[in-house]
Amino acid sequence: MFHKFLKGAALALSAAVLSGAAAHAAVVFNDGATNPNGSYRGVETLNVDFNAAGGSTALSFDLFGAQSVDGLGNGYDDLFSVALNGITVFEGYFNLGGGGSDSVITNTLGWAWSSSSAGGWMGGTVAVSGFADLLAGLNTFSVTFNPVGPYNGGNQGTGDESWALNNLDVTAVSPVPLPAAAPLLAAALGGLGFAARRKRKSA
Repeated sequence: MFHKFLKGAALALSAAVLSGAAAHAAVVFNDGATNPNGSYRGVETLNVDFNAAGGSTALSFDLFGAQSVDGLGNGYDDLFSVALNGITVFEGYFNLGGGGSDSVITNTLGWAWSSSSAGGWMGGTVAVSGFADLLAGLNTFSVTFNPVGPYNGGNQGTGDESWALNNLDVTAVSPVPLPAAAPLLAAALGGLGFAARRKRKSA
């Protein structure tokens, strides 16, 4: 029984050393937009600069679309483009309360996304998440908004459209440092060897 316990402990610690990970998450930007009538920003590009450890990194964010600011229906979908370090990686048209339809046209990193609308020109959200290879050091996350999508019959004007970026979260996943786990693994392996020697002597 003791032998099986030590063997299980050694295997568990080995797995922790080889595949264990420590996650470090941080919301690097948040408009905190919730009001569908809020005047957040019009047609423009929002750039968010942040530092990262580099390598494969988990990202998540919400694109918030406000209703038509004057509260009247317009039937227009909204175009959002997302770029990392100057390269467009996610782009689509979404119905976030203004009408139109949902259609992702660029998703080079295979990000998961879901769009929800409160209906009746009451705003909506596109929730996006996935992984990206970031640079070690400074990175730039960019969102560009344009209210003229392919299903639009026109445009009420940039002053009547509004959007925001909520909860841009950057989560770096790094391996557990070997020196911290190595003594535990060595102790478990030593105990396993001692138990094996005792078993041979008693046989």
